[in-house]
Amino acid sequence: MVLLALAWQTEWTTDEMNYLKAGIAIRQEGRFDVFVTILHGPLPFLANQLFAWVHDPMDLVAYKFWGRLGLLPFAILCAFFVHRFAKDALGPRLGLLALALHCANPIVLAHGCLMTSDMALAAFYVLAVHVAWRWLQTGTRWAIPALGCALGLALATKYLALFLVPVLGIALGVAALRGWAPGFALRRGGGGARVLDLGLAGLAVAAIATLVLHACYGFGTGGYTVRPAAPAPVNPQDPAAGPLSASFRRLVAWPLVPQLLALLPEPFVRGVDYQKFYSEQGGVTYFLDRILRGGHPLYFVVALGTKLPLAFLALLGVGVAVRRPAWPARLRLLLVLAIGVPVLYLSFFTALQIGVRYLLPVLPLLALVAARGGGWLVGEATTTPARVRRAGFAALLLGLLAFHATEAPRYIQAFNLLAPRPYLLFWDSNLDWRVSWLHDEDEAVLHARHPDAARLPAEGGPRPGRLLVYGMDLARSDPRSVQPAQGAGAVPHRDRIHHWLRHVPPADREGAWYLFEVDPDRLLALAGADARRRVEAAIAMLGQRAPSEILRVLEGNADPDAESVRTVARLLQAGREREPECLASLLRLGRGDRILREPAGVPAALLAHAAFLEGRAHLAISVLESEAGSRRLGLDEALVLASAYAVLGHGSAALAALDRFAPPEGTPERAAFTRVRDRLAEGVRANLDVQGVGQRR
Repeated sequence: MVLLALAWQTEWTTDEMNYLKAGIAIRQEGRFDVFVTILHGPLPFLANQLFAWVHDPMDLVAYKFWGRLGLLPFAILCAFFVHRFAKDALGPRLGLLALALHCANPIVLAHGCLMTSDMALAAFYVLAVHVAWRWLQTGTRWAIPALGCALGLALATKYLALFLVPVLGIALGVAALRGWAPGFALRRGGGGARVLDLGLAGLAVAAIATLVLHACYGFGTGGYTVRPAAPAPVNPQDPAAGPLSASFRRLVAWPLVPQLLALLPEPFVRGVDYQKFYSEQGGVTYFLDRILRGGHPLYFVVALGTKLPLAFLALLGVGVAVRRPAWPARLRLLLVLAIGVPVLYLSFFTALQIGVRYLLPVLPLLALVAARGGGWLVGEATTTPARVRRAGFAALLLGLLAFHATEAPRYIQAFNLLAPRPYLLFWDSNLDWRVSWLHDEDEAVLHARHPDAARLPAEGGPRPGRLLVYGMDLARSDPRSVQPAQGAGAVPHRDRIHHWLRHVPPADREGAWYLFEVDPDRLLALAGADARRRVEAAIAMLGQRAPSEILRVLEGNADPDAESVRTVARLLQAGREREPECLASLLRLGRGDRILREPAGVPAALLAHAAFLEGRAHLAISVLESEAGSRRLGLDEALVLASAYAVLGHGSAALAALDRFAPPEGTPERAAFTRVRDRLAEGVRANLDVQGVGQRR
């Protein structure tokens, strides 16, 4: 029921758009050569089309819930597999605790309701580990086809399922070499026989997994064919492109590798190659208040440490530390590998660090370890009286429910107390992940608590007062922080961030929105002797009608913006604040709020521009549409009008606004207009209109 409610009210997330388009392409045309269909395996795409008969998929507002509904069975299956695994390994009581820990985990709730592939992979990942453990425990032959099916289904959801190949290979190899009986029951005998058992069983599992993978693709894609690599850069979306990543180019040069890859579905191998190619491009990670290229080895560790509830972390620590009752050796080996391999790879061998969701497959296994810690705390494996154990379990379960109630319904933005200012840690789907943040529900809730607060837009400069700020905007990169290039041919890049509020602790928070309380004296005190911060303080003072104080603060300041601020201060001092030069400078310095407070006499173009920069797109549209009733808008005004429609998700209206005020053919403005119009039209064709459709109006 919780996931159903979340699926209904959670805003669209960015990745869901591509997954929906992939599902439509597969259902309507049976095609896997469309670029979006290789982003992941086919199961999540097929699942989001299960209820396509209820609503037209292009009616995105209605389809959001029905598309997500097709993915909810994976979340239910994952919870069922967690309970069965924990029950088999730890007993019925701890199985229930593991289930509660898993289902109340904010990361699980955040992603279990979405039209993505993460929860499906988690379900089949934990199933495969569970089946492998039962195989090592009992040696029953039914486990071989079961493990092959689980592996094939996992590979058909997301390419990160390839982690299972080394996990299962190492675990079964160690089991064979150590002679854990009855781990392999195909043959009886010494070490050589056990190794033969391993080889035969591995081939059987691989064959079944490959068959299941082809079945998920409908047996219609054929095997992968190695094409010649282009000498020049190619379009990664081109189905005829050869190996894209350097890793694949080296791999296909090995003997027998092309023949083995030919056994796998074409789109599957292409997708793995593309993901590896994308990873090799470097990527940019925002982490620990810095912009990093190539990722950081502590990214996912910190993400888990700040996104998991403190109670979960405490039980997890106890579960790792306690020695009694001891983990069975086979289970301990599998858990260490199944948790350690993904964490190590994602931390050290890829630059794609854009959200804790990449570790979603290991969270069910962490719930098992945490449940073991909870069992030790309440004396499950001791002579503690049953009444005491029952009371302890009741307290743990009630505590989990209490946490669940306090975090609902915004789990994507959930952080524990170890992250008082999450925006200084992350700038990705850990913090927020929606298509459009305009008219956000979290902002509305926060504004209801603080009705006198003003919204600070993304480009808003410093200002005093009570301010509502979107968390993603608190990590704006600053071009002044570019480091000099190092070495011949080196390209400088930004490795630091700068936002004037980063040193001010928030006074309140709701989801990804924060409230700050700032007074003018504090701004000046924070500036100290730093030239850039003193410019920021001066910009803030532009709203306080203190030009003489501004000139004093900026005396001798050589910052590039200092002269602009001084010019505005002199205009204000001379009483010329309504001159276009002064108004335009106020806009450039992020003081659109001042113009909106006193709009009398302000030209419509500047007033609409101020409204747009302040995040008030509806006001910008109202001003310009009213103005268009009495005269023809200029090109700059038409662009602002089209931009306001676009950010609200009305791509078609944005195109119509541009077309109404197109410059005449043959004029210099026509060429610039055509370029802008073509780019906007391309965005509309690519479903630009989905921006904002997840918002409840």
